[in-house]
Amino acid sequence: MSFISTALVLGFTVAALVLIYFRVRFFWVLGSLLIASQILCVYDIVVRQPAQIMWLCNVAVFMNIFLLFKFNQLIFDVFFFFTWIGCFFICLMPNNPYSVMIKDLPVIWVAYWIKHIAPLLMSIYFIRIKGWRISRWSMYRGVVGFLAYCLVTYFYNRTFNQNILYLNEPAPFMEALGRHYFIIIVPIGYYWTANVYLVTLLVGGVKKATQKVFAKVNTLDVKNQSAEGS
Repeated sequence: MSFISTALVLGFTVAALVLIYFRVRFFWVLGSLLIASQILCVYDIVVRQPAQIMWLCNVAVFMNIFLLFKFNQLIFDVFFFFTWIGCFFICLMPNNPYSVMIKDLPVIWVAYWIKHIAPLLMSIYFIRIKGWRISRWSMYRGVVGFLAYCLVTYFYNRTFNQNILYLNEPAPFMEALGRHYFIIIVPIGYYWTANVYLVTLLVGGVKKATQKVFAKVNTLDVKNQSAEGS
């Protein structure tokens, strides 16, 4: 069963990347898998550890689900960086203590990984196939959004005696950084965010200033045509 579950996750990821590369439209297939995975994971969280719903990846998934139905530039900007911070780094932690064991709940295990991988795939899909672009100020929006999230999470941890985002105590892989690990993590996080923005800029995923001007002109043209028609 472990082999089948692992093969499903890897097969899903590779197949989705290939389809995105060739610009195959499968928006609602990917979106439906994300929604189904999040429903299963939220159910598991509520049953086993309800306080864990505050993790950054869950916030990114809920933003992603909103974007499935309506585009919003601010939400897209914040979602993009939340995804490439939260979901991406979770994918580098196969022994995450908060994930279920594959031998215990293989279906939830598959849903857990799909819900972390799907937002990464959706962010690429949005840019490559749907033509969405993050704004020129998206990095700062992402940083401000992340700091706001950290502030809310800090008080949440204090109130419910949790350690979301490892704000109270370091994770095992952070212990080597010492007592002031968070002071070290912050500049590293900012450096990572800047690199994500730079790579996105290089591949053409950042909105240009001329695009904003043309969008305003087109909007004015539509309004003028509507006024003339009436």
